[in-house]
Amino acid sequence: MRSVFRAVRASLRAELPMVAETADLIIVERAARPLGSLIRLKAPALRAVHAVERPVLVLEESRAAPRQVLVVVSEAVGERAIIAGARIAAAGGARLEVRVAGGIEPASRLEALLSRLAPGLPAPPHLAAVEGSLETLLRSVREALVVLDWSDRGPERAEDWRLVDEARCSVLVLR
Repeated sequence: MRSVFRAVRASLRAELPMVAETADLIIVERAARPLGSLIRLKAPALRAVHAVERPVLVLEESRAAPRQVLVVVSEAVGERAIIAGARIAAAGGARLEVRVAGGIEPASRLEALLSRLAPGLPAPPHLAAVEGSLETLLRSVREALVVLDWSDRGPERAEDWRLVDEARCSVLVLR
C-alpha cells in the first residue's frame, strides 16, 4: 500500500476541486469560528467540500484521537462504514459502536452483516438504535468520530451537510 499526503494551506474553495481528482480521502479541519456553542466551517469551504465526490473527514480542531468510533448505518448501507469504522477504531484503540438509523430494528439484516464481518473485526462492535434524529446525535456526541455512509444518496443536499457542519465531533462521510 502506498500513501501520498498533500497538505494544502491555500484557499480550500480554490484548491479542493484539483486535489479531489486524485485523492482517495479529503481531510479538512473545522475553522475556529465560534457561533454560539458551535464551531463551523466557513460557508464557501463547506460548499467546496460537499461538491467533491470523495470521502471527506471533517476533524474537530486540536482534538486528540477519538475514544469511540460511532458508525451510523441504515437498511440500505452499512458494510463499508462498519469496515472503515472498525479499522479506525483498531488503529486508535477506540471502542466501536454501530448505531442503526431510520427506525429499523437492530435485529434485522444488520445482525447478520455484523456476524459475517466479525471474524475480520478486531473486537465485536456494540449495536444500538439511534435515539432521536441524526442531527441530535451529531450535536450531542463530542469525544468520538462519527462515520456516515452516504453512498446511497444522489447529489449531496445542503441540509445533509448542514448536519456535518454543526456537529460537535469529527465526522467521516463515505461516498
